Amino acid sequence: MGAKQRTGNDTNTSNRYFFGATSELKDLIALRQVASSIGYQKKNRANSQMAGLLSSSIKGKGMDFEEVRSYQPGDDVRNIDWKVTARTLNPHTKVFTEEKERPVFLIVDQSASMFFGSKITFKSVVAARIASIFAWSAHEQGDKVGGLIYSDVSHKTVRAKRGVKTVLSFLNHLNELNNGLASKREREPLVGKEARMVEVLRLARTTIKEQTSILLIGDFLNLDDTGLIEIRSLARRNQILAVHVFDPIEAQAPRPNLYSITDGFKRIRINTSDKEFAKNYSKHYENKLKKIHSIFSEINSPLISISTGESIETVLFNHKLANLK
Repeated sequence: MGAKQRTGNDTNTSNRYFFGATSELKDLIALRQVASSIGYQKKNRANSQMAGLLSSSIKGKGMDFEEVRSYQPGDDVRNIDWKVTARTLNPHTKVFTEEKERPVFLIVDQSASMFFGSKITFKSVVAARIASIFAWSAHEQGDKVGGLIYSDVSHKTVRAKRGVKTVLSFLNHLNELNNGLASKREREPLVGKEARMVEVLRLARTTIKEQTSILLIGDFLNLDDTGLIEIRSLARRNQILAVHVFDPIEAQAPRPNLYSITDGFKRIRINTSDKEFAKNYSKHYENKLKKIHSIFSEINSPLISISTGESIETVLFNHKLANLK
């Protein structure tokens, strides 16, 4: 399946930057404006959709009120809530959220299975776009930004640092691997995708420092039990948000016809005129999706699903991320 191309009359601002099979660096850079407009800035942190992801859950003395609880030995007496204390006849103290540095690290899938799209653009481009928005969002808040982008043949690692240069370096590597997917030679796998993803997760575990906000962005179609072990390990001392990228045609079989399809490793022919096949096709995807949700639910990590036909900005803006604490 290919991707529709932009026309001169296209005024859909939600998809104004990305059309087709590959990204462009200038477009990834331009998403800085989108990140700002969505409202992830530090000044709005307390009410932001991203409040839980890009601020620490460590409690202490700070500016943002967290809760009122029973007074404990060692608490600052200046924070005693006298109204609650008088009402309950037991001493209570106010607790505040202390903002501490939590770097943001993005792990982005740019492998062969992502090089697919039946709508406006490809999954690989959607993933690049999402990663760009999050990277710029973290930068706008003054956080350190780093990442690991991987394809079937290589990977690029950017150490978490603060500043525009780091974000631009990350975007440059992201764009390079994204465009590499257009070359068949660059999509020849060195290993199976399951093994490749586990390898990347292990590398991330040795690269990422504790107390980091980790964003996993990809289709997760081949995330197996071995990969889950690595994710569990990452989740022990870090916060994880998963962004699942999919194409509508993966969830529901295309109109009746004979098709040749590939997952980047092997090619098969399918006949969607067969009603039983079409039914099993959808069921197979539903089972995969349930497994993906189960994996991240097990480690209490939120999961956002974004389609190649959706407005990324709208999904990110409307999604309730306040529970990422």
